[in-house]
Amino acid sequence: MSAFALTNTWKIEAPLENCWFCLLDREQWPLWWDFVDSVEPLQQGDLYGIGDICKINWHTCLPYRLSIVIKTESLSPYRYIHYTVSGDLTGTGRCRLKHKNNMTWIHFGWYVSPQKNWMKMLLPYASFAFRWNHQQVMKKGEQSFKQRLYSTA
Repeated sequence: MSAFALTNTWKIEAPLENCWFCLLDREQWPLWWDFVDSVEPLQQGDLYGIGDICKINWHTCLPYRLSIVIKTESLSPYRYIHYTVSGDLTGTGRCRLKHKNNMTWIHFGWYVSPQKNWMKMLLPYASFAFRWNHQQVMKKGEQSFKQRLYSTA
């Protein structure tokens, strides 16, 4: 059972295809997403990306860092990506895309549990802070994602 169900929706005024390819280009995330320190490819998946594994190192608004490994378990081009997550957080992640009225809606759902001992100890008292922190990282991600897309249009 996950300790957190963290959800966010980005509303992007851009073609679905542009959003899809920007999301898939994880190695470029550190160039536009301020909280992503590095993305290290660990394993290349099949032609579609299923089986891709990468390690992502993050810093956050609060004074801590996270290192996670995500594996692409399944995807349907331009519709969704499902991940498993290991490292400082374990669980699953989902990214779903929809396009309507010139807007691409990207919905993220992370269902994760912390693995760092200090986070597990503080969880009963500080879950609101962890959630707030995640929201800030994702809000900045949305802003930066838009800038990235609009600057390359």
